[in-house]
Amino acid sequence: MATQASAVEVHLVMTVEELATVTNALRRSAERTLGEERSTLNKFADDIDTQRYVEIDTDGNALEPGALYAERFTDANGDGCHRYGQLVWFGGDHRFYDADSGDETSIDADDLTKQVGCFNPTFAGLTA
Repeated sequence: MATQASAVEVHLVMTVEELATVTNALRRSAERTLGEERSTLNKFADDIDTQRYVEIDTDGNALEPGALYAERFTDANGDGCHRYGQLVWFGGDHRFYDADSGDETSIDADDLTKQVGCFNPTFAGLTA
C-alpha cells in the first residue's frame, strides 16, 4: 500500500511541475504579446504626432497647398538649435512633393517651416 501512495505523490508533484512550466510559458507568451501591442500603440501614437505637423507649420498656421516648406528637426540636446532637411511642396490632403524632382515624398521631421515668397500653382491644384 505504501508503494501506491508514493506513486500518487510523485504523480501529483510532476503535475504541479508541469503546471508551473505551462504557466511560465503562458506568462512569457503574454509578455511578448503585450510588448508587441505596446509597440503597435507607440507607432500609432507616433503617427498621430506626425499628423500634428502635417496640418500646421512652425508658426501654427495651417499648411497651404502650393507653398514650399522645409523640414525642421529640433536638436536632441534641447539647446534650441534646429537643423533643416528637404524642401517640399505641400499638395494638400497630406501629400508632399520633393522640391527638386516633384516626386511625391514622405515627411520625417519635427516641424515644417514655410518658405516665404515661394508658391507653385501646380501643387496647389490650380493647374492641370
